[in-house]
Amino acid sequence: MMNTKWISFITLLTLVVFYFSCQNEESLIGNSLLTDGEYTVERYSENLVFLTESMIDEDGVFASSTTSMLGSYLDPLFGQVDASFSFQIKLPANNMAFNAVNIEDIYLNIPYIEFYGNSELNKDDLEFNIIVSKLNENIADAEDNSNNTNFSSTPITSTYKVVGDILESNSLVLNLTESGFGLEEILNLNEVDLENNESFLDAFNGFKLEVEPINSIDGGIMYFNTTSDSAFLHVEYINSNKELDTINFQIADQARLNYFQHDYTNTSFLNQDTLCFVQSMGGVFSEIEINDLDLFTDSTYIAVNNAELTVAISENNGSFPLPEKLRLITIDNDGVEDLTSIFTGNLDTLNNHYNFNITDCIEEVITNGLHPKFKLETYDPSSTADRVVLDNSIPNPIRLDLILIKQAN
Repeated sequence: MMNTKWISFITLLTLVVFYFSCQNEESLIGNSLLTDGEYTVERYSENLVFLTESMIDEDGVFASSTTSMLGSYLDPLFGQVDASFSFQIKLPANNMAFNAVNIEDIYLNIPYIEFYGNSELNKDDLEFNIIVSKLNENIADAEDNSNNTNFSSTPITSTYKVVGDILESNSLVLNLTESGFGLEEILNLNEVDLENNESFLDAFNGFKLEVEPINSIDGGIMYFNTTSDSAFLHVEYINSNKELDTINFQIADQARLNYFQHDYTNTSFLNQDTLCFVQSMGGVFSEIEINDLDLFTDSTYIAVNNAELTVAISENNGSFPLPEKLRLITIDNDGVEDLTSIFTGNLDTLNNHYNFNITDCIEEVITNGLHPKFKLETYDPSSTADRVVLDNSIPNPIRLDLILIKQAN
């Protein structure tokens, strides 16, 4: 009996040792499966050259997003940036009949999320002139590209709002009562228009919010949650029975589309080859090309143990918040973005850089002859106003820490 227990223990111990031996080998060889034989691990010591180019994202970004953005400012490096958004409201039920005689109170309520801008700005000193317009077209089936969402609209009213007050109340409230809007445009639509939501959206297309441009660094972009249950058009009205009635028209599951506008007049980022410029909202991205990687594509290199790409933040970035993450999209040998090969770079605040593990990509260089080129952009270019300036100068170049596995002779 004792011998049986001892044999079982030895067997278990052998399996554990074998398991961790396999784990250590897998850790050593990265993502490649080595054939039988001896191999060595070595750090690639050659200096690699990185070619960078910043360019304007002429294709824009997705206009639909969980975040709606509104604001304006003049970026000292990226130029003028303006953000606006359009949205529909939903008929509360089919076959509505409001029988409204007079509107007592009508306002839009949209929850506030966050503010993006110069970190030294006092938000109590920033005031936006917000323009509320009614859309002149149904946006339900509009193309989801931010370059094409500057929809035709007719102004209803405008009002000044201090960002500090919006932040404190956690909501943007835009009162439309004094404009006289709402009775004929919404409540007193005919029976056919109030039959269902589809008919309603053809009759009342929705709203557009934009701000009067601020041509200085003392502006910014506000983020709003139009998907919230607290995002609605609130109406209090007197009905034909002379009773006060209340109704909310929700925004949440209706079409909501951002529009971004950039003016790069007098900016010089396109002429820079030692800096990388990255901007959300259909702005600027950079391409990074690793030159001379064919130096290590000889037959003795069989796998990649690790490949860490480091990109430093430039002193030129200024006082704008740094994005928590960036992403690299691999561009294949045909010049097409490979959306299955995306690498996330996290901000290292201690060393002031972004670090990307691109082991899989460098392995493609060795095994399949990929010529590595990347599109560098913000992690979520549709839903943030992030921007950052990165360094590729001689004193502070982009670096690739590369550990390769070599077949022994």
